[in-house]
Amino acid sequence: MNIYSLIINTFNGHPPSSAPADTQPPARRAPRPTKGPQSISFGPANSKSPASSSTTAKADTTDGKQPLQEMLSLVRSMVTAIETLLAGLDEKKTPPDAKPTPKDLPDNAPKPGKPYTPDALINGFSQKRGSMNCVTVAGIKAAMQRFGGPKEVYASVEQTKDGVDVKMRDAPNKTFHVTTAELKYAAAHSGFKGSNQKMLNDANFMYAVSAKRAQMENNDGTASRSFAAAVKTLDTWENTQEGLQRLGLRNYVQRTSAKELANGTPGVMAQNDHVFTVLNGRIENYGNLGSRPNGGAKAYKLK
Repeated sequence: MNIYSLIINTFNGHPPSSAPADTQPPARRAPRPTKGPQSISFGPANSKSPASSSTTAKADTTDGKQPLQEMLSLVRSMVTAIETLLAGLDEKKTPPDAKPTPKDLPDNAPKPGKPYTPDALINGFSQKRGSMNCVTVAGIKAAMQRFGGPKEVYASVEQTKDGVDVKMRDAPNKTFHVTTAELKYAAAHSGFKGSNQKMLNDANFMYAVSAKRAQMENNDGTASRSFAAAVKTLDTWENTQEGLQRLGLRNYVQRTSAKELANGTPGVMAQNDHVFTVLNGRIENYGNLGSRPNGGAKAYKLK
């Protein structure tokens, strides 16, 4: 029950007493003029005060209904004004444009990450000896050094019911869908090893997405046959920069010198029939650091 209803019920339970029929009501006294500042009115601007209303009321008020109605009208205006003020105070308690906290964000929302350091990349993950997927391995390592994990390398990564949807930087309107089964297949056939499980998982993920792009682009003329056929094309002879391009980074690839890579710029290079990245000024060689690169070797950097 609100304030106004409570007041109404109180007045209804105690109606004004009427004068006996054989007696005359006492004469009304003229209101005394008020002095000093007038009281604040909570009603409409053109409403009359109780004093002025009583002086202009009609003579037929012996039953007490007219003064009661005026009093109830004033009470109603006061209650309405009080409720409006209280509502305004409640609104001020809620801060406007409150920013969502991390707990409010969906699980697949982009999360800021950092590039992997050269020290972490040395043996965080690497290819096994005897494999020929060095172009893709070197591309993934350079991308990790430049950007970080999959959510930093790609334009977007969204989880679906049966896998993931990936959009790349060079084709943001094209979706590469990789199923959960394909992710597991790529990880089982990548031959990757490493001491950093998170980096290893990231690398296997990017290997699977690279295979999916190879399949959709029919790499080597055979990759479109199946996902397994696409994975197989990654383990063959390829051009030095192809690994970076299949990661969607073709717009970031720029020809450079091996010396610039030795000075710390992320990128890939080819030497002695092998493609690799350069970490801490030295060749990354199957999870170890080798010699300094040949200054005249072909190299590509990620700008």
